[in-house]
Amino acid sequence: MQSKEANYFTAGELAAIFSISKQTLLYYDKIGLLSPEFVSENAYRHYSISQYLILEIIVNLRNLNISISNIKEYINARNKNMLIKILEEKERECGYIITENERIRNSIAKIKSSITLDYKEQLNKITLSYQPSCKFRMSTLKASSSGKERIISYIQHSHKRFHLKGVVEEKLGWIVSKENFFNLPQNYAAKAYFSNCPDVEGHTKTPKFILPAGFYITIYFSGTFYQNSENLSKQLSDFLKMNKLIPVNVTNVYELLFDCDIFILPIENHWLTNNSKNYITKIFLQVQYQ
Repeated sequence: MQSKEANYFTAGELAAIFSISKQTLLYYDKIGLLSPEFVSENAYRHYSISQYLILEIIVNLRNLNISISNIKEYINARNKNMLIKILEEKERECGYIITENERIRNSIAKIKSSITLDYKEQLNKITLSYQPSCKFRMSTLKASSSGKERIISYIQHSHKRFHLKGVVEEKLGWIVSKENFFNLPQNYAAKAYFSNCPDVEGHTKTPKFILPAGFYITIYFSGTFYQNSENLSKQLSDFLKMNKLIPVNVTNVYELLFDCDIFILPIENHWLTNNSKNYITKIFLQVQYQ
């Protein structure tokens, strides 16, 4: 006489058919998603043909990364419309993931592109060139701001560069008054923080500033700005005098009225080295002939 168990699958047999573990079946039983038809005296768990069919649904939906809660809801009230709804929800989720992965890939490409540039041959050389206009995100500072207030402003501006979430793609620099930069005693307290402003959603409330097209002098140097400031001030001042140039007050503004002076932009910093002597920083300012 054929035993009762002969018409049922053991947990091991069912797990082997679907290439899942017996622990997964135990978990499904624990959460009430799929329980065995009965447990024999020797503690073997047995599943019926109908339970095999239910597990077929569960495994396939899990392969689509459908949540357990959605699967449980669907198993209890299966119909075509509900399946379409679940699949469309997952389809939208996949679309979001694809968009996010594309954003991440673009960020990686931008970061790799910026850090593979070699600035060694440009160090300590002042150049004069015509530059196109550029949009910046700007955070102004009060002259009376304390050191802690300036750090907080820096952090807040830095966080805005994340654009909702992600990595910092755009470098963050600061602006120093040209009067303070070129005249003694020198005062290098920042007037504002700035970073490049991509035309993307999520930055509409952040003050913007357009640096106009024109002639700019630029110098790249190693080390920190404060370690080199006095020498840089003399180098740039001598270059201006030698070439009969004067700094220009920028008046072409967008959403923010700001008198721009010396732009200081770290190119390679603590992200790429633990030695501040290896930092590379860029200074630029707009000029015109006298």
